[in-house]
Amino acid sequence: MSYVQKATLAWGARKLRTRVLFLAIPLFIGMVLGVCAMYVPALYLAFGICGLIYAYLVFFKIEIAIIIALLIQNQLLRFNYMGGGTPFHPNGLMGIAIIAGAAFYFMTHKVDFSRFRAIGGFALYMGVGVVSLINTGGYLMDGVTIALRLLTAFSIYAVLSHKLDSITKVKWVIGAVIAAQIIPTVTGLLMSAGKTGFVFNDETMRLGNSGVGVYMAIVSTLCLVFFLSARSNRNRILWGAATVLFLAGLFFSYGRSGWIGFAIAVMLMSMIRFKKLIFIIPLALILVVLLVPGITQRFADISFDNQVGSSDSTFSQRLEYWQAALVIFRSHPILGAGLGVGRYVVGDYRGLYPVMIHNDYVSALLETGILGLVVFLFWHYQWLTELFKTLKVGKVNLDRTISLAVLIVITIVMVMRLTDNILLDSFDMYPLCAIVAATLAIPRIRQAEAVNAGQAAITQ
Repeated sequence: MSYVQKATLAWGARKLRTRVLFLAIPLFIGMVLGVCAMYVPALYLAFGICGLIYAYLVFFKIEIAIIIALLIQNQLLRFNYMGGGTPFHPNGLMGIAIIAGAAFYFMTHKVDFSRFRAIGGFALYMGVGVVSLINTGGYLMDGVTIALRLLTAFSIYAVLSHKLDSITKVKWVIGAVIAAQIIPTVTGLLMSAGKTGFVFNDETMRLGNSGVGVYMAIVSTLCLVFFLSARSNRNRILWGAATVLFLAGLFFSYGRSGWIGFAIAVMLMSMIRFKKLIFIIPLALILVVLLVPGITQRFADISFDNQVGSSDSTFSQRLEYWQAALVIFRSHPILGAGLGVGRYVVGDYRGLYPVMIHNDYVSALLETGILGLVVFLFWHYQWLTELFKTLKVGKVNLDRTISLAVLIVITIVMVMRLTDNILLDSFDMYPLCAIVAATLAIPRIRQAEAVNAGQAAITQ
């Protein structure tokens, strides 16, 4: 048999094998799925299949896996709002996968430490938080859950800081954070929120869970900055519609910290960049407060008197939590009572059901001690200063717009932390870490584009 005949037969055999595999693989998968559908609940089967796909992305396209996480974690909250005390739930498993994927990425790629910006404070806080777990006692698993959640946020920040290499990917990250809230907002407005109109009372139907107001303030701020910076009618219509939708969601969230945060954001916009609106926007805010009774009524239960323990005063109730936290803090002044267990130790101290502390600064002090609070403040100081530098060096309108929007978001988050539980909640921490990392990557990406353009010009 000649060489040509042997080659022809070998080629024919390979082609036949390819056809058989092409038919056999989907047939085999179909049989497996058919058997599984008979014995496995549909929801578990869907989670299993999606989990396999997600595992592949985590190890080989981790930036896409992170973007998917930003998109779907809000939808999965109905399975595990605030974690439920264990990492073994959809968002928890997704978080563990991201941690593993981040470790795999940095072990299999050359690490360029110059790509990491404003990461030192965050890393130090993670270290202090992990060490503080030695003080958690019987609440160790609750502390581990929060530590894993915060480590996931750190992994998102580290991976995106190092891996993002194009403005298109930056846009995808920002877009995912915004798009994640579209469906929950629309369904919330149509199905639950606003059944009592603009009047707030005990029967009012809120949009989403108690923490949704913070997220709504974040995305409303992003959309409003993009709307005011838009240079085409199409973009103005797009961002204007998104702003209106999210502002409606923000109102019906009845989240007071979100309202205050957005009001401060609007003031900052008018003072920093949109100076022509410096009188119009504050006036509009004042008119909204005066004309929408639900806003003033939502603040009616805040009393600043000394009657601590009054059931009618939200402020006095939270003041009790803060006072109890400061008392407990004295027992663990350096490392705190343990990351993530603040509400439990305060509940034990007061002999009541554990309730969130509603103050990230008090929570950081109680859970990670004076050392943790100092590092916590340093972490956010790094973020704010680096975001400001990015805004100053931006030469493209898009770069300046993104930098301004994210700088304002982190500024108002620092305010909302006074009355909310942002630090312990993946709902807010994942998107915050993602948009900061994406924004701080912009100067490096632009510099690489300029170098590549210069090299291309030389070769031509």
